[in-house]
Amino acid sequence: MATLGRYIFSVTTAAIIFSILQSLLHKNSAAAILVRLIGGLFLTFTVIAPVIDFDLDSIFEQSWAYTSHAEDIAAAGQTIAAEQLSQRIKEQCETYIIDKAMSYQTQLDADITLTNDEMPLPSAVLLKGNISPYVKSIIATWIQDEMGIPEDHQIWSE
Repeated sequence: MATLGRYIFSVTTAAIIFSILQSLLHKNSAAAILVRLIGGLFLTFTVIAPVIDFDLDSIFEQSWAYTSHAEDIAAAGQTIAAEQLSQRIKEQCETYIIDKAMSYQTQLDADITLTNDEMPLPSAVLLKGNISPYVKSIIATWIQDEMGIPEDHQIWSE
């Protein structure tokens, strides 16, 4: 941004100096013609010089830096999205089990463990609550059938 400001300042300054010199001279005098010629060349050089010195390599390096930074941000976004997906699946599975236990008038807490796959799935569950053996067997079978968590991955505690 500072480079653009310097460019605009130099072109504007050259144009002002050229205009002042032209206004001091008569239109058709030899000096006026010479000032117009030299001033036009100088103004042209002032406008074109930065374009000649333009460094495309630095522009490409900056674009690569931005691309790399964008890839890092995208990767971080994917990680956050995966963590939120896992958290949502975990909460919904736990609520599902708790609601099922409540349908049998039983108070139960559930803590689900998920796989680390791209699409996390329930792999184990820790269940806490004082529950009758009959309701425990019904819920254990239901968890195996509905959620795919085998009974050996269901840990019950009181």
